Amino acid sequence: MKKQKWLYVVGIVAIIIPVLYLYVSFNSTFISKWKAKQVALDYLNEVYDEGAYWYEKTNYTFKDKSFYVRYRAKGPFGEYGATVEVGSGLWPSKVLYTHLNDDSQNEQLDTQINDQSRIELLTLLNNYPILDAQYASTSPSTLGYILETYSLYEKTPFKPNILIYLTKENRSKEEANAIVQNIQKTFNENGVHYLDFQVQQYKVENNDLLYAFDVTKTTVTSLK
Repeated sequence: MKKQKWLYVVGIVAIIIPVLYLYVSFNSTFISKWKAKQVALDYLNEVYDEGAYWYEKTNYTFKDKSFYVRYRAKGPFGEYGATVEVGSGLWPSKVLYTHLNDDSQNEQLDTQINDQSRIELLTLLNNYPILDAQYASTSPSTLGYILETYSLYEKTPFKPNILIYLTKENRSKEEANAIVQNIQKTFNENGVHYLDFQVQQYKVENNDLLYAFDVTKTTVTSLK
């Protein structure tokens, strides 16, 4: 009898554990969602004045295993909705990306800010062998929505991702890496507001990628 009861308990546990695992995989946990929300709110409190934004909800996606903290705020062009993406895991701790929600995009602002920021970037990097520089994966209107005019040096909730192209020259990877580190230093010393930036160099004889570096405020990582 005891053996049958023990087998019954083991059977129940064997069913519950996979079910819990699947539930956590697709929905995360209450604690993880709470932690992701706190990470996002701490970040927003640094860049918004008190009462300038209001929290809506936190979602989790199984596909990329990230948390999406949605909120609303007011800017010079009216109220807008935005989302903070927070890193995955049972104890998420890093803001990965910030962007406007689809209903708040503005193509005219995108063009305006792209043009303005490109001029500022090329002016700041005038002494470097730069072919071009631009915003990469973020919509620039995320920046314009909270500012009457935008500048690379304005602190906003939306840190842009920047893409920089080095001129096509026969330089070594070590030489390219030295240029990248100096660009990082220039950005940091001049107070450029950014999430990260990528520097690419293509081969002289064709358009094949030769070197690529991913750069944050404190790290330089070779991608190729």
